[in-house]
Amino acid sequence: MRLRSTSLLLAFGLSLTAAPALAAPPPPKSFTVVLKLRDGAERFALDVSTPGNPLYGKFLSPAEFTARYAPTADQVTRVRALLAKSGFTVGETAEGNRWISATASPARLARAASPDILAIAENTPSVVSTSDAPRSAGCSGFWGQQHQDLPAAYDRTSFPTTLCGYGADQLQTAYDLKPSLVAGRDGHGVTVAVIGVFDSPTGFKDANAHATAYGQPPFASGQYTRKLFKPFSPSAPCGGRSAWYRSQTRDVEAVHAVAPGAKVLYVGARDCAEGIDEALNWVVQNKPATIVSNSYVYRGENLPAAQIQKTHSLLVQAAAEGIGFVYASGDSGDETINGLPAQPDYPASDPLVTAVGGTSLAIDQAGRRQFETGWGTALNRVVAGAYPLPQPGTFTAGSGGGTSTLFAQPDYQRRKVPAALSRRYGSAPMRVTPDVAAVADPYTGFVMGQTVGGQFGLSTTGGTELASSLFAGILALASTDRPTPIGFANPLLYSLKAASFHDILPDRVPLGASTPDGSALVTFDRDSSLSTGYGYDAVTGLGTPDAGFVTALGS
Repeated sequence: MRLRSTSLLLAFGLSLTAAPALAAPPPPKSFTVVLKLRDGAERFALDVSTPGNPLYGKFLSPAEFTARYAPTADQVTRVRALLAKSGFTVGETAEGNRWISATASPARLARAASPDILAIAENTPSVVSTSDAPRSAGCSGFWGQQHQDLPAAYDRTSFPTTLCGYGADQLQTAYDLKPSLVAGRDGHGVTVAVIGVFDSPTGFKDANAHATAYGQPPFASGQYTRKLFKPFSPSAPCGGRSAWYRSQTRDVEAVHAVAPGAKVLYVGARDCAEGIDEALNWVVQNKPATIVSNSYVYRGENLPAAQIQKTHSLLVQAAAEGIGFVYASGDSGDETINGLPAQPDYPASDPLVTAVGGTSLAIDQAGRRQFETGWGTALNRVVAGAYPLPQPGTFTAGSGGGTSTLFAQPDYQRRKVPAALSRRYGSAPMRVTPDVAAVADPYTGFVMGQTVGGQFGLSTTGGTELASSLFAGILALASTDRPTPIGFANPLLYSLKAASFHDILPDRVPLGASTPDGSALVTFDRDSSLSTGYGYDAVTGLGTPDAGFVTALGS
């Protein structure tokens, strides 16, 4: 899911043929005026999140954070008066005094300046994209179940078909979650919030039907709840509702698949502009959950600094309160496929986020992980019995990642991230994403259940949106019966022994599969300019969960 940013620079229409005339003034625009947190908030957020620090785990309640670090009532009064004096139409103040909504003409916008103001952010619309692969006859329920003959490639002509998507039991076995589940570490007592827009009218029913179809327990009474910000806005600026419904359904089902005892709270924003920020702010002001799964990203980091500052300030409060935000790292590799310079996606690149990258996962008939490689799909279609392109064909999608140009390297990445990555743009080390990974390739993916057109059906889905939801569920397992929440997980994740992760390594020989109908060859681990490697890499971060990961993280 992607949030599309728009610039604060407004375009004025010019006519080359009409006689000179005064242009009509541009219509007022809505903005949020973001107020500054008080000094020390970010330092405190990092201290309480870092193992070994005397403050580790000593989180604040929302009320305590507000009293200590939030903008004061005096700040709000001063800024509201300034906005009114500057010609703004002043709206509501967000909970926790985090921002003030307002409208103004672009000309008046530039007149507002105050030491209390962190940034002025235009309310930008967003769009959603999902990563899916066709579910069709001939797909495999496990790796190697079915094969297709293709033109010769990689010294072979017979290839396993791509997967129909995995169920809960297969993923629990592959990521060695079964021992934790058998021991009762199933996420009970933990709430995972899933942030989305709108609300699927069949979401709860679909999740239970999906669980039942795969032999998993459905949600118990009160285990699935919703917080909806109604009335919902018109859906056209958000790309329609159907994609958001699909995203919600996938994320809820993925969390429940790996953490069947955890509570899931779906938070449905009223729109995909300021509504998303309102939903995030509600979470940090009320702390209904300690793990938050977010399946949307901006395309790259080239968006107004004001929006980044607004989001980052909410992440500071979340970390200070012991709330861990998990974000998808993106589905377009280094973003050059979209015509951008190589860069990671935001908010995944924020150093107060756990960014989850993606893998292609092969599970055998016994449920074991046969191989797992970085998600980077190259596709070469078969035309007239031959491949029109040299192998591996064309890059189509892959795990987002890379070196930030905005954020300096956080302390937790020191000694873990190779200098070739962190210093890619100069001598100063920078933040690199992702942090961890899970299955995301829609050609190996996850089976989700959803009602479309009145009929419940199963389909294959993927993307780092899936990976982030799965990882949020795994965090819930690790949080079971833990005396304090994990909170912002990165300092703890980077402190774990390497054996806690399955290191995703480059393929020694190319790994390929056939589409179920034999129309194309799919080659794995071809992720734009990004590559897997020993230890940390910019496709899968530290790796995927391995045996003992849940125990190590939860202890």
